[in-house]
Amino acid sequence: MMELLKQLPHIEPYGNPQYFLYVITAILPIFIGLFSKNVLAGMKYWLVSSL
Repeated sequence: MMELLKQLPHIEPYGNPQYFLYVITAILPIFIGLFSKNVLAGMKYWLVSSL
């Protein structure tokens, strides 16, 4: 098991695992904004085309 762990990439440059939480927290609003923009555009198209 230790041999397998030694082969994995080292995450020392990233400090502690909180780094990944910061990255996810920073990127998540971008994806939410893109998704909601597409959903709202689709809903607007659906509402206009159904009239």
